[in-house]
Amino acid sequence: MTSIPPAAFPLNDISAGRMDLIYNDTESNRKVLTTLQKEISDCDRFDFSVAFITRSGMACINQLLDNTRDKVKGRIITTDYLNFSEPAALRQLLKFSNIEVRIYSRQNFHTKGYIFHKGKETSLMVGSSNITQDALNVNKEWNVWYSTHESDNLFLRTTVSEFESMWKQSVPLTEEWIREYEPRHLRSKIERQTELQARRNDPVVITPNEMQKDALENLCKLRNSGADKALLISATGTGKTYLSAFDVKESHSKKVLFLVHREQILDDARESYKDILGNGIRTGKITGTSKDFDADYIFSTIQTMSKLDILAHFKPDHFDYIICDEAHHAVAKQYNSIVDYFRPKFMLGMTATPERMDSGDVFKRFNHNIAYEIRLQDALEKNMLCPFHYYGITDISVDGRPIEDDEDFNSLVSEERIKHIIKKMEFYGHSGDRVKGLIFCRSIEEGRELSVKLNEHGLRTQFVCGKDDAATREKAVNLLEQEDKSTGLDYIITVDIFNEGVDIKSVNQIVMLRPTQSSIIFIQQLGRGLRKKALNGELKEYLVVIDFIGNYKNNFMIPIALSGERSANKEHLRRYLMKQTIPGCSTVDFDLISKKRIYDSINRSTVTDLIKGQYSSLVKMLGYEPTMTQLVKSSSMDPMDIIDHYDNFNNFKRVLKLTHHNLGKEEELTLDYLSSTILNGKRPHELEFLKNVISNGYVDSSVIRNELADKYGIDCDEDSLQCAIDVLDSDYSKRLKSPLIEIKEGKAYCTQYLKDLLSRDYMKEYVLDIVDCGLEIFDRRYKEGFDGSLKLYERYSRKDVCRLLNLGTEGISSTIYGYGTYRGKCPIFVTYNKDENISKSIQYKEEFTDRQHFSWMTRSNRNIRSNDVACVLDSNIEKYFFVQKGDDDSSDFYYLGKVTPQDPRETTIEGNKGEALPIVNIKLVLEQPVDEGIYEYLTN
Repeated sequence: MTSIPPAAFPLNDISAGRMDLIYNDTESNRKVLTTLQKEISDCDRFDFSVAFITRSGMACINQLLDNTRDKVKGRIITTDYLNFSEPAALRQLLKFSNIEVRIYSRQNFHTKGYIFHKGKETSLMVGSSNITQDALNVNKEWNVWYSTHESDNLFLRTTVSEFESMWKQSVPLTEEWIREYEPRHLRSKIERQTELQARRNDPVVITPNEMQKDALENLCKLRNSGADKALLISATGTGKTYLSAFDVKESHSKKVLFLVHREQILDDARESYKDILGNGIRTGKITGTSKDFDADYIFSTIQTMSKLDILAHFKPDHFDYIICDEAHHAVAKQYNSIVDYFRPKFMLGMTATPERMDSGDVFKRFNHNIAYEIRLQDALEKNMLCPFHYYGITDISVDGRPIEDDEDFNSLVSEERIKHIIKKMEFYGHSGDRVKGLIFCRSIEEGRELSVKLNEHGLRTQFVCGKDDAATREKAVNLLEQEDKSTGLDYIITVDIFNEGVDIKSVNQIVMLRPTQSSIIFIQQLGRGLRKKALNGELKEYLVVIDFIGNYKNNFMIPIALSGERSANKEHLRRYLMKQTIPGCSTVDFDLISKKRIYDSINRSTVTDLIKGQYSSLVKMLGYEPTMTQLVKSSSMDPMDIIDHYDNFNNFKRVLKLTHHNLGKEEELTLDYLSSTILNGKRPHELEFLKNVISNGYVDSSVIRNELADKYGIDCDEDSLQCAIDVLDSDYSKRLKSPLIEIKEGKAYCTQYLKDLLSRDYMKEYVLDIVDCGLEIFDRRYKEGFDGSLKLYERYSRKDVCRLLNLGTEGISSTIYGYGTYRGKCPIFVTYNKDENISKSIQYKEEFTDRQHFSWMTRSNRNIRSNDVACVLDSNIEKYFFVQKGDDDSSDFYYLGKVTPQDPRETTIEGNKGEALPIVNIKLVLEQPVDEGIYEYLTN
């Protein structure tokens, strides 16, 4: 018999716990970092043994470690093996009094293991991931995650024993050790860079990146179809200027005009064209000081070119190709005078923010021809931008009161706030050898005073605003970019002049000291630091973004900006805040107070203006009014935002003064009913019934059953079919004057009422749009993981639940007290944070004891023998568990899965008159632990 090697473990030992493979998958935005964050948040103490720790890796977990320093103790073993770990990262670890770090130097050390302890449970993650930005986010990494409650587990004991052995053989990390290590690290770093450079000694040939190839193909198609204008929507730093040069080359244009909004970027644009077209091209500038009229490739400011005496030097058809940089300004008076004068063969507009509120109808200016669109999240996913680490941190309180939108000036520049700002800027740090930062504040007065006070604390800052001339701004930028720390600037402080049009390549830290009033401006300011290459041509490793979050009204704009969410759906924003994921190596992290402030802002926000603005922008972009189905297919907006606030699509367009109809009462009621009941796409049954009936005049139930099976993999029972029929024949609601379908000989037919409605073309278009839109929503959001009734972690109203579980109107009334059993099913609804003003008899405490167990209360005046309690305890009745937070503005509940009741216990609560009321406390065991993000949101 073959013996088990010492390093192997019996299968039954390893299987006495839960296992998973932890890896990065950029397509699904899955990250090793997510598991690491979750485990650190959950544990009481941790032990890490990792070979390499870099500053970028620490940037991914800095705020998490800071948030948990009062409740989590940690030990970390690392090494000087290959001199790879960065001194700055090791110094960062010394800032945490709750974390002890030791260095193992005895032999080659290449471990990557993470151990997490929480009570009696221990989790391990062992594999290939070090604490580096790439390893935690994008590299191909394999790590085995294993969790067990068994303290005598052989696999666990051996791993812990090996850690303890290495811990004893390691020396404590100190500042003295780091100083001794730094020269060795620097020598090794130089050797690695020299070796890498030797491999890169071939001349660099610039070729189109992935985005540019697709855009160039689209531009070619547009020109071949006869188009003479197009708009490129592309995030800052994605190579718009190079793209235009590539297209100029492909179009064989000989006379080219490149228009910019600010003079500072003219030279960079000219050099970019030489990179693509060669140094032999004749280039020139037209500015206040340069007048190179005879050049073939002219780079000009709008301000100069718009002057009549300058335009007079050119015939309208002089240029073959005109490029309008920052094209959202192309509807301004000066820009208009230029683009209206010239008649080029082709004109390309380029912008990162076409939706600027001050941009007028820029889409119309370019004939609604969108050559290509790449937003921030797409660019990050394609590795076209410098990764960033965003930290949402709490701004100070003044006299116990958080900073507000209209905060007093003295509070904004108080000594307490200055020290708070400096402390956080130093703690979160930057990439590179020295900080090169931009600070955005809210007013000129504040910016000037901030600069004075930060300088008094030893920083080198300069305030620059729109009142400063171009030379002053350029000098400040040059001082910020230079490498000499002794004479350069640490920070430029500004209000908004660097939102666009100024390219400061070396920025490695951005500080936001103002309320977020616009997601567009947020992205513009963030974009100032997203260039991949610094001024010296080296790649920037990452950008640090520090956002000081006060109690601001528009904090909900932050998740809109970071997520790329185009709808104003509050639930989408809450979900993003729960997950905090972003493509590539970039990370997003909020401290607990700032996260709560954003949740509060989402709940308080009135999004009607945002919804109207988004749809109006889409109409401008497309040149027509998109249907609700088109909104979903283009991922532009969530139609349910519209329905929640305007009841039906026609009413919404009436408010916007767009194409609409003056509906009769019956038409209005029908659209309201279908929009509120089936448009949400939470199941396809009613939608398929209505679609077939409208198309064919009738449909057999067996046809619907087969379609549901073939299209969606749903095994539809008779109850579900009957419930779908009930919804459409108005038995489900008394709001309709007449049913929409009727059943004859087992077939569903259009009623005369529905036929009359559909005889009006506009009503048929609206109803079919509801059907198509609902099916599209189901396919995109609910199909995957749909169990025939519900989908885990989606939100449902009580009416939704009763419809989807086929409980009908009787089911709705049976759950009025939070739970009820009907047709062998028992949905349980819980409001986690109960209103203080409700009756004492329902103010009882219900809570999660952990992510898989919930302490639940029945109605008062109940004991274990009560009929409704007996039904809950009956193992033959299925229990479905739904929870809402209770302090948001929604009546919907998260579906957390099926539950098994255990340990019923009779107790009492206090009634309205102080009397003791009998009640039953039951432990509900969930089929699987609640998702970490939703659990944190509900319980925080």
